[in-house]
Amino acid sequence: MAAANPLHRTPSQLRMRALQCPLQRQLRAAQDTLCRSGEYLSAGGTCVVCPDGQYQDAWDHTETTCKTCLAGSASKGSEWYDKGNCDPCEPGTYQPEAGRSECIVCPDGTAAEEEAQTSCKACGPGTFSQGISSYQKSRCETCEAGSVQPASGKSSCILCRDGWYQDEEAQTACKICRDGEYQDGEGKTACKITRPGTYTKGPYDFQHAAEMKCDDGTYQPKAGQSSCLKCPGRTFQPGRGATACRPCRPGNVLDSQKTSCTPCWHHHLGGKSAAACKPFLAGSVNFSEVLEQNWQINGRKSKYVAQAVRRTPTSGRLHNPCARLMMDGKQKSLCEHFTVFILPNRDTRIRYQTRGGGQADCTIPRGRTSAKCLTYYVSEEIGSQKFEGTEHVIISGFQVTLGRPAGKPGQQAQQVGIAALPADPASTVANVTAPLP
Repeated sequence: MAAANPLHRTPSQLRMRALQCPLQRQLRAAQDTLCRSGEYLSAGGTCVVCPDGQYQDAWDHTETTCKTCLAGSASKGSEWYDKGNCDPCEPGTYQPEAGRSECIVCPDGTAAEEEAQTSCKACGPGTFSQGISSYQKSRCETCEAGSVQPASGKSSCILCRDGWYQDEEAQTACKICRDGEYQDGEGKTACKITRPGTYTKGPYDFQHAAEMKCDDGTYQPKAGQSSCLKCPGRTFQPGRGATACRPCRPGNVLDSQKTSCTPCWHHHLGGKSAAACKPFLAGSVNFSEVLEQNWQINGRKSKYVAQAVRRTPTSGRLHNPCARLMMDGKQKSLCEHFTVFILPNRDTRIRYQTRGGGQADCTIPRGRTSAKCLTYYVSEEIGSQKFEGTEHVIISGFQVTLGRPAGKPGQQAQQVGIAALPADPASTVANVTAPLP
């Protein structure tokens, strides 16, 4: 048998040789090619930049692959120096998967305070996060005073509502205003003090969302109060939100709720108010009247007198008007109306009402025919000006006729009503002076 020829190659051997030759050539070329950091040696024998999400930290190497970036990091770029290492995710970002080219900004309500995080942490109660930048998600912001956040993982805080406040940061609940305080706005750091004439009290927020005005018949002179005071004694208050009560003068009926003070002649004898007033008799009076005013401004005196008039008013009836011009034709009297009452002891009481609500009483004793009644008095200082003035009604020829207004001779006097009379004559605003000569 003939010996085999060593130069002879089988087809299969030739095929294997053909495959080995390029690889050998590449390895021989690689001995002359060293790649930089961030590159790998390709099958073609050239250095190629690592793909995004991978890196290569070896220098002057012949590595044919790159390494994969771990979770919490990323790599991206087209230059070799971009892929020498993976960049850790900066604070405010995260990356839960390996081999990624970018980190993700934390969602609203979460934050990542450190780098290279694979997840973000939810913001705790009293804090929040919101925004699109990594800086805005690098930490949770505290809720400012005036706002709160009771839950975790929230993107904003909740403003304190009306009736509530919060004076501290990073809080989970608002504080309700105390009694005597209120808050009518949102997001406030303190409550307001109620003003005089108002109050607040109660366990609910709506009871502290606004000042409550004192009801009729009550008042409150101080600020920051939780209730109002009932008008004391013979005082009343018809309006709401008052800081003081008004005196109910003698001759008026004070209701039990202290909300009104009504002149007695508005009531009928035998009614509920009868005990507060005194009876008067039917009849009429007849007299001559002269109105006189005296004024003094810084020592300078002026006097005005109206023309005499004759009056025949009926007992218990309002007579309106009584105002008239003085003789100078310019100065007007202050009187608006008056009422005459014939009392059971035959004295006569005249009540004068002046502009601005002033009131004065004048008693003419039985049998007296003249009197000088004070109906108005004022004394003020305005700057350097001192001002004083009086108005009197001078009565003469005073006569009393008992009985009905159109009385007949011998008709018996009858009690027909109740009059506004104080129990103590000293409590009248103005009493009759000495009779005129």
